[in-house]
Amino acid sequence: MRAKWGETMRHWLADLLISIDGVRCEHAIFDAIRKVAARLEFEYCAYGLRTPWPVSRPSTLMLNNYPVVWQERYVRQRYLEIDPTVRRGAQSDAPFVWTPAIFAATPKFWEEARSAGLRVGWAQSCLGGASHGGMLTVSRSATALLDFERRHKEADLRVLTAVAHLRLSQAMLPSHFAQRAGTLTSRETEVLKWTADGKTTLEIAYLLSLSECTVRFHVRNIITKLNVANKTAAAVYAAMNGMLR
Repeated sequence: MRAKWGETMRHWLADLLISIDGVRCEHAIFDAIRKVAARLEFEYCAYGLRTPWPVSRPSTLMLNNYPVVWQERYVRQRYLEIDPTVRRGAQSDAPFVWTPAIFAATPKFWEEARSAGLRVGWAQSCLGGASHGGMLTVSRSATALLDFERRHKEADLRVLTAVAHLRLSQAMLPSHFAQRAGTLTSRETEVLKWTADGKTTLEIAYLLSLSECTVRFHVRNIITKLNVANKTAAAVYAAMNGMLR
């Protein structure tokens, strides 16, 4: 059985990697992930990505094929803030199965999820330290996930989680940041690099052979383009998103 299962995993993994090679559309990548989840007998699939910005209150981007009624209710009731699976995923990258104990403190949430057809689930996080992290969840409306099935599918699910996080984070983060940031000029990037190194506007003016007034002008433009509060926030934002490379 183990040898057969290993051959099966290599087969779907090769198909998956080929199908998403060079693909930049997050929805196309997610659809390929969802199809693998379906092959593993899970009708629903979800991926949530915690962004590295804002630092004090990171936002979460989500993709899933859950029933529309549940998607709308989840957003409307702000269930992300109380979802116990999200909380558990943020604390550990160990895979876990949904159990009544996990939802003990949120019985209404659990009952509504079950009513929407989300009754059996498996999830695992990929934690990216202080920068970002993601969690893949596969679920279905019936058939309990017994120990035998979990033992034989967990290797597949772990690999699927790793691939999903790698490719979806690569696709989702740039598009997310592009929505809030304009393109910096080469001069603005230079100014921001020195700002990130802790240089004052006077020091930057000397280093770039500019007037201090011109440096201030560039800093104001950077703040406006990145939609941040000040030059410190601009430097942090740009550094986190690879804009200073």
